[in-house]
Amino acid sequence: MAAATVPGAVSVSPPVPVPASVPVSLVAAALASPTSFAALTGRLVGPDGAGLAGHVAAWREADPSGAHIEADCDADGRFSLEGVPEDRWVIAASAPGFSEARAVRAFPLAAPLELRVVRAARVAGQVLGVDGAPALAEVLIVGSAIWPARSTNADASGHFAFENVPPGVYEVEARGVGASAEPRRGLVVEEGARVVLTLALSPGRTLSGTVVDDASGAPIANAEIVVAESALSSTPRVVRSDASGAFHVTGLRAGVDAIVTARAEGRVSLVAEPWRGTDLTLRLRRTGALEGRVVDQDFRPIEGAQIEVWGETADGQPIAVSEGAASFAEHLYDPSPSDPARLEVTSDVPPIPLEALAGSASLPPDMPAAVQLASYRTGADGTFHLDGVAPGQVEVLARRTGFATGGSERLRVTGGETTSGVEVVLAPAGQLAGMVVDERGDGVADVRIEARSERDPWPTIAFTDAQGAFSIAATGETVVRAVPLDRAPAEVRLAVASGAHHDTTLTLDPAGLTLSGRVLDARGFPIESAQLRIEALRPGTAILRTAFSAEDGTFTLASVPAPPLRITVDHGSFAMGTSVDVASLADTEIQLEPALHATGAISDAWTGEPILGARIVLVSDSLPPLVRETTTRDDGGFALPRLRAGTYAMRIEAPGYVSIEQTISARAARGGEVELAPVSLDPGLRVEGDVVDRLGSVVDN
Repeated sequence: MAAATVPGAVSVSPPVPVPASVPVSLVAAALASPTSFAALTGRLVGPDGAGLAGHVAAWREADPSGAHIEADCDADGRFSLEGVPEDRWVIAASAPGFSEARAVRAFPLAAPLELRVVRAARVAGQVLGVDGAPALAEVLIVGSAIWPARSTNADASGHFAFENVPPGVYEVEARGVGASAEPRRGLVVEEGARVVLTLALSPGRTLSGTVVDDASGAPIANAEIVVAESALSSTPRVVRSDASGAFHVTGLRAGVDAIVTARAEGRVSLVAEPWRGTDLTLRLRRTGALEGRVVDQDFRPIEGAQIEVWGETADGQPIAVSEGAASFAEHLYDPSPSDPARLEVTSDVPPIPLEALAGSASLPPDMPAAVQLASYRTGADGTFHLDGVAPGQVEVLARRTGFATGGSERLRVTGGETTSGVEVVLAPAGQLAGMVVDERGDGVADVRIEARSERDPWPTIAFTDAQGAFSIAATGETVVRAVPLDRAPAEVRLAVASGAHHDTTLTLDPAGLTLSGRVLDARGFPIESAQLRIEALRPGTAILRTAFSAEDGTFTLASVPAPPLRITVDHGSFAMGTSVDVASLADTEIQLEPALHATGAISDAWTGEPILGARIVLVSDSLPPLVRETTTRDDGGFALPRLRAGTYAMRIEAPGYVSIEQTISARAARGGEVELAPVSLDPGLRVEGDVVDRLGSVVDN
């Protein structure tokens, strides 16, 4: 694609993802209409406040892989980014010998922006072989300000160096032929520091295995295998299977467990398979496909609708397929050699393992291996075809600007097959316009707004403008939450009809409200490390904060809402369920009660035999009520630790038995042990018969 330009700005090229750790070599595509363009101005300065000649770039916060704009700073550090529409932007600046600086601002700015950079550090050293002599090796560094890893090679004398390292905490690792060095973790690098390391290689282990089709057992060639030497390894190794499906990974550290992930075209990724020293056989299931169309309420096709798939596999693992997740995974696994994201990463750095991200919203454990990004959008006739879907029960969601999110009926996906005829009908979206105001009624700018509807798995995000206003497309039952930086959030629940306009106002509590107090035991001694959870009791106040008590029992919770509040306190050595409702922000003293350990037993009333799996539920008579639940063991016994002294309603139920309810009293006892009276359950009886009318005829229904 030929490069494009925007008025008064710099040359641009097609957008690519740029990770946060990479100094930006910027790209952009032509942005909107020239009539909406304005200049974002500012100055790049060093630690002493003097201007620096460097480079500045900007991209929309909500679309980091979209259009980027760049410009150079003059000798005094001043810059002007031309062609910037109104939005929230990430602005990144760098200069030779300095680490990158970033800021996130809503444009237009009230005043020119100042970006301050700090001096970069140098991390260097020497690699020694198994025999203690200098050795050739690959050295990697990764950490708080470098992601993904940078890689370099130690020379014949074993020396290596990483220049322009930002201040942070890092891990440095060396890998030789069949050997590896113990990683240097938690390496603190200060601004402008010169760090020298010695890394000694030790003999490594070899992991061997085969990748095969789960159904037929046939070998799978060219599968990608990622091996991490811990669950969250930041420098995993990657190899590909050969024609026979075999693979080998050498130089793994002795005595360290490894976790294996495998992915291949048209297969469900196998994530976090443990390796315990023996050869592995990795069995990959075939993925299925979905095809259908998206239409409006008049059954007219909708072009450009975004398609997502959500559901679960037969064994309960989540399925989540979306354009954002796929493009993110593809970038991690196979970035293009021309991708600016690779400026600090050599081509042979292994990708980040999926297991490190499993469970996250954007990259679920069962995400398909390879997908075609174009298939995530409907064509001119409203149709779509989506490959790479894991077998299971799923629902297809469709999104399009101006329409409410719609979904299909529940569908079954079968490996190796295409599920056709999927139809999603989209209704016109409702429009939610609102204001966020402070306690005086004045609008509050730059407040994050989260709107979550019953249909969407993820909230819609917006920010208030300079007057505190926002506008979001929403339909159906919707929870709108305002999340400011310096005070407690607020929320409102409302219903927005399809195609309708709805206005709302969220009022924030005053900034700077703080709740403090102390946690004590029954003798008045302070309790350290008690966990405190604070909940707002006022409707429309969305708050749940957590803190821990200090050595002297004191605690402080900042940016809390106005009372009334409920504080729930828990500590493993005391009774559960201590809650205090407070009506003011004055210092609060909370006393924890000694823990009682209650035990009992359940048996069959006819045979005297113990009952396995009987369910016991205790509900306290205190406010707020405390609910505790457990089940019986093989011997019919059960235990309820950390009870508070008091009276409880106890319900006991078991399959095939008559449930009973009774009241028990737990009182302080020597050693805190409370033995409850044994309970016997009567077996349930089955009654059969016919229902007849007044004339004796059987009634069918």
